[in-house]
Amino acid sequence: MKKSEIIEGGRNMKFYNVEGGKYRYGVCPRCKEEARTMVLDVNTGVFTCMACGFLGSTKRQTDIQKYLPADSKIHELNAAVGKIFTETLYTKYGNTALEYLKKRGITDEIIWRFGLGYASNGKHARVELEKMGFSEEELIASGIFKRNEDGSLWFRFSGRVMFEIRDVKGRVIGFSGRVMDGGEPKYKNSPETEFFRKRNNLYGFDQAIHSEKKYIILCEGQMDVIAMHQAGFTNAVATLGTALTEVQVRMIRNFTKCVVLLYDGDQAGEKATKKAIELFQNTGVEVFIANTAPCKDPDEFLKTYGKDAIRKKIKAAITDLEYMVQLAVNEDGAPDYNEISNILLKNYEPEKLKKLVEKKRNGQ
Repeated sequence: MKKSEIIEGGRNMKFYNVEGGKYRYGVCPRCKEEARTMVLDVNTGVFTCMACGFLGSTKRQTDIQKYLPADSKIHELNAAVGKIFTETLYTKYGNTALEYLKKRGITDEIIWRFGLGYASNGKHARVELEKMGFSEEELIASGIFKRNEDGSLWFRFSGRVMFEIRDVKGRVIGFSGRVMDGGEPKYKNSPETEFFRKRNNLYGFDQAIHSEKKYIILCEGQMDVIAMHQAGFTNAVATLGTALTEVQVRMIRNFTKCVVLLYDGDQAGEKATKKAIELFQNTGVEVFIANTAPCKDPDEFLKTYGKDAIRKKIKAAITDLEYMVQLAVNEDGAPDYNEISNILLKNYEPEKLKKLVEKKRNGQ
């Protein structure tokens, strides 16, 4: 592995070049994320963190802003194909997909704001992109197409409702496609690229950071985020089909000191909530937990009870400690206080937790 030292503004940063080429990867000085989320373009000297959006240059005289609209041809391609997907939604080829979204209560304004769309068989998208001057290799590099063994191109998202995935600056870095007929896999994401890593991004985060509400509502799914934004909760975000990661926690921490977990009400949601509580420990972020009972998720709850009801749920959110104690109270048999204490990183020792649970059980 070849290593080079980069110095900017008195800060010493190490960037690593694994396979050659124009990009180097390093640790963000703000996130200090070991996964090397900082990407340096050696041609321009501009570096940016894919997790928190931290931006800088190795050359003091570099005008960073001029590189932001189109840091890469792939960003341009993704933005173009996203527009094609949305426009297709309003043609005869997208009738079924548009009807599907409308039945779920999604408005035209939200469709355009989030870049929702429909991917037919890929022929139209390929023709239009090639007209714009994008090459086959760029189509493949974006992850939208894949080359078959016979040399032909295979379209990754045929017949799916499409969701743009954007980075913290609002640039389209990938896509998520959802089936409409209950098939599997339910969601299919763009492959991991130098610009898109699921663990380093949050769906809706580019919009949430501009919300008037200065806390984050963390959901499980993209449809939950869309439903929440449409109801006025523009601070809602979600992971991209993976468990919450340390990078995503740092993204949230860099924006706010308060997060409300609004996960699904099933066993998987409970497990995800416990994991999130553990990750947020000792980060300086206050964690509150809300629930959508008796509904499965925020999307279903909003459709059933409306935005005023979910606002009350959020207002009634409990602390991470209260949540863990509540789990222990409701648990059959003797709770594992050591496990609970470990999740809370021993901020609350087992004996103290035991006393809290007993008081709760006795109605005190």
